[in-house]
Amino acid sequence: MSALPLPVPLDNQHQEESQGEEGGMEMTKKPKYIRRPVRQRKRESIYEINIVVQPPATARSGAKLYPPITALLQIRDSYSNEEIPSNGQLTSIWAIVSAVDKDNQHRPVLMGTLLDSAHPFYDDSDGAKAEEGASALPSKYTLGSYLTFPDIFFTETGDFKIRIMLMKIGSDTTLEGASMLKDVFSHTVHIGDGAHSNEISDEEKSVLQFLQGRGIPAETQDIKADACVPDLKGSLL
Repeated sequence: MSALPLPVPLDNQHQEESQGEEGGMEMTKKPKYIRRPVRQRKRESIYEINIVVQPPATARSGAKLYPPITALLQIRDSYSNEEIPSNGQLTSIWAIVSAVDKDNQHRPVLMGTLLDSAHPFYDDSDGAKAEEGASALPSKYTLGSYLTFPDIFFTETGDFKIRIMLMKIGSDTTLEGASMLKDVFSHTVHIGDGAHSNEISDEEKSVLQFLQGRGIPAETQDIKADACVPDLKGSLL
């Protein structure tokens, strides 16, 4: 009975099968990689709001606050983080102010025009500056816009902060469907019987000069306690 052939080890069997006619080894082919399309990140807007003019440190009850609290709105591209012109979005960007106590609880003691839309510092529709007063502003204001509240006043004495809440209003242009974007708080304002007092920085002076060019009054005025206030139902306060 003839002997059975010895089993060939797997490694040797693979080597024999991969040998060519001339005994050479064939080069192993590299696997093909499929290039998948890069998914583009959705571009969105990032909204930043900062107070550039603080209200007075002290004020009288029933008197308009001067300087008027004013905020700078800047919009950045979420992909590049670069600031972009805000003019194309300003029709839907608004802000509302309210008063909060030391515990950041809402207090209905602030009256006047509590709602404002965003306004560009520079009007680039014709490449010109919005106002001559803008020439004194720092460069960070070039693409930004402002929200200001020149005729608000407190109806009660005490210590309060002013909250500015930035909102985006939908196509129905009502507060009912508005979405909150950001909010920011002022320093504490003491409301009593004394006169207004506040230290104004050089940058704040530049912004106030610009606002005066836009017709924002430069002096505080006593106003009547029965001054009208807007209907803020559904304002997300």
